[in-house]
Amino acid sequence: MNQEHRAVNIHMCDDDIDDQFLTQEMITDARLKNNINFTSTSRELLEFLNHQGQYADLAIESKPDLILINLNMLMTTGQKLLEKLNKSDEFCSIPIIILTISKAEQDLAIGYGLGASTFIVKPITFHNLMEAVKPLNNFRIELVL
Repeated sequence: MNQEHRAVNIHMCDDDIDDQFLTQEMITDARLKNNINFTSTSRELLEFLNHQGQYADLAIESKPDLILINLNMLMTTGQKLLEKLNKSDEFCSIPIIILTISKAEQDLAIGYGLGASTFIVKPITFHNLMEAVKPLNNFRIELVL
């Protein structure tokens, strides 16, 4: 059975512009067919998902297939954002991957308890980031489509 997979829409919510840039570069360099867009705060992400504010004109089909969330954002924690998304009937089915520098088991337990699909510990180098995030090309397709 030969099945063509569509590009997956990934949304990354991370207040670190350098991490956003590196992730975009990684997707380009790895030639992943997935699309990615970014917000920098949980408020922006919620506006994006709900088509509010500066995102009011987005098409309904712009809903992401996969969300990456930085666990330790400055304005709000990724945990609070994850909790809001998990409680939403509209967004609780979107797989969420937590990006973190933490390897603490407590953070893992809390994240999984709030509905995270998996964790990626942010590596220090660009090469290690590329290796860590490469599985995103298959993650959504294999689990959901």
